[in-house]
Amino acid sequence: MELSYDVALDELREVVGAEAVVDERDALLPYAVSLDPAGDVFPAAVVRPAHTQEVQRVVELANRHRLALHPISRGMQHGLGMATAVEPGSITLDLSRMDSILEYDEELGYVVLEPGVTFTQLHQFLEERGGRYWCSPTSGPVDASVIGNALDKGAGYTPVGNHFGNLIGLEVVIGDGRVLVTGDGALVGAKTLYTHKGGCGPMLDALLAQSNYGIVTKAGVWLMPAPPGARGFLFSFPEYDDLGRAVDVSNRLKLTGAIPSTVSIANDAFCVAVETTTPRPVGTPGDPPIADHELPELREAHGVGAWNVVGCVYGPPADLEVRVERLEEAFAATGPVRYTREEEAQGRKAFGYRFDIAKGVPNETELDVYNLHADGASLYFLPSVPFRGRDALEAMRLSRQICTAHGFAYTNQFLCSPRSMRNTQPIIFDSGSAGAAGRVMACFGEMVDRFADAGYLVSRPPTHFQDHVMGKLGLHAELASGVKRVFDPNGVLDPGRYGLRTETA
Repeated sequence: MELSYDVALDELREVVGAEAVVDERDALLPYAVSLDPAGDVFPAAVVRPAHTQEVQRVVELANRHRLALHPISRGMQHGLGMATAVEPGSITLDLSRMDSILEYDEELGYVVLEPGVTFTQLHQFLEERGGRYWCSPTSGPVDASVIGNALDKGAGYTPVGNHFGNLIGLEVVIGDGRVLVTGDGALVGAKTLYTHKGGCGPMLDALLAQSNYGIVTKAGVWLMPAPPGARGFLFSFPEYDDLGRAVDVSNRLKLTGAIPSTVSIANDAFCVAVETTTPRPVGTPGDPPIADHELPELREAHGVGAWNVVGCVYGPPADLEVRVERLEEAFAATGPVRYTREEEAQGRKAFGYRFDIAKGVPNETELDVYNLHADGASLYFLPSVPFRGRDALEAMRLSRQICTAHGFAYTNQFLCSPRSMRNTQPIIFDSGSAGAAGRVMACFGEMVDRFADAGYLVSRPPTHFQDHVMGKLGLHAELASGVKRVFDPNGVLDPGRYGLRTETA
C-alpha cells in the first residue's frame, strides 16, 4: 500500500472513527461477493459514515487523495451485482449505519428516510403507528434499502409500485462535497419540500436515478393510504401462446383502473422454481434443467398454468368479491382460464407471497427461485416491453429460444404498469458447475443485443453489463457523461457505474 493511501485511511478513521473503517481482506469479503458469474470485486476498504456531514468530509478527502468511492445503501442487489463496484480497488461507502426514519407526516402521508432504512423497518414503523399507511415492498430481500431500491428504479406490487416516483426532496452530497437539495428544497426553509415535486427550473431529481452524480443521504418517500380492504386473485392460462390474450385483457383492466395493483404474469417454470425444495436433477451439461416436454407434468403437479396472472383489488370489503368476479368474466371471455380464489392461492408458496407484497407486507419468498439448482445463483435480465400481447409474445419467444440454446430454464414474470411491462427474468445457473459462468455471460450478452435489435431496452442491467447497455445509447450516453463532469469533476464517485466516468488529467 502506498504511503498516500495509508495517510488517506488514517484521515478516514479520524472522520468516521477507527471502528468504521475496514481494510482486512476477510472483512471485505461481504462487499466483494457479487453472486453473479462476473465474479468477485474486492474493494480496497470499507467506510461506514454515520451522518451527512461525515459523508461530506469523506467525499472531500476522496477529492484530495483522488480516491474512488463506491456508495451503497445496503448492497442487496440480488442478481444485479450485490454490493460490488464496477472497478476493483474502490473504497466502498456503506451507508447502512444511516438508518433513521427522520420524519413521519401522518396527515399528508410521507416519511423522511436515511438510505439505511429497510423495507422491514419501514413496514414495522408504520404498523406500530396504526397501519394508516403502507410502504411498497419489492419481492427481493426484506432488509434491502427503500431509498437504494428506488434510486436503481426498483418496483413493487402495490398501486404506488413506481419507487423512484415516490421519492421527493433528495438531500445529495455531490462529487465535490457540496450538498444539493432537490425540488422545492432548493429554497431554504421551503414548506413544500416533501409535498410538491415541481420546484423551479429543471428538475434535477431524475438525474440521481441510476447515476453516480451524488450520494443521497436522505429523501422523502410518499406512502400509500391503507385501503379498508384488499383481495387478491389468480388466473391461470393453460398454454404458452396464451400469453398474448393474458396480457391484452390484463392491459385493458389495468389501464382502466379495474386492477389497481401491479399485475404479475409469471410462467410455469418461475412458479415451479419458487416452490422447489430440492434442486432439479443434473442432466447433460448445457441442457436446461427443465425440458419442454416436462412442463405439462410439472404444471399438473404444482397446480400452475403456463402463465399465471396475479394481482389485488382494494376498497370496502363488501365490494371486493364482486370486483374480482367482474375480472373473472373479462378473463374467461378470452378463452380457457382457471380462476383460483385468494383463500386457496394464499396457501400456495408460488402465489401467497405476491398477495403479501401487494398488501404492503415485505416478503422475500421469491428468492427461493434459486433452489432450481444446488448452488443456485442468477443474473437478472430486465428489459422493458410495451403492455401488449404481441410484444409479450415476441419477448417470450426470443428469451425462450436464447435461454434454451445456452442451456438455461426460461423462468420469467412480467410486472405490468398501465402501459409497459418489466420482463423480470432471472437466468438461474449452478454456480458450482464448471463452465456455467461463461455460458451465463454469453447468454446474457446475446439477450441484451438481440432485444436491443428488436427495440427493447434493458432498463436495469447488472453491474458488469452497464457499459454494454449504455454503449448502445448514443447522444444520451454522451450527454450523461457531460453531466457527470459537472457533478463530479474529479470523478471520485463510483467510476464506471452505468458507463459514466470523468476523464481527469
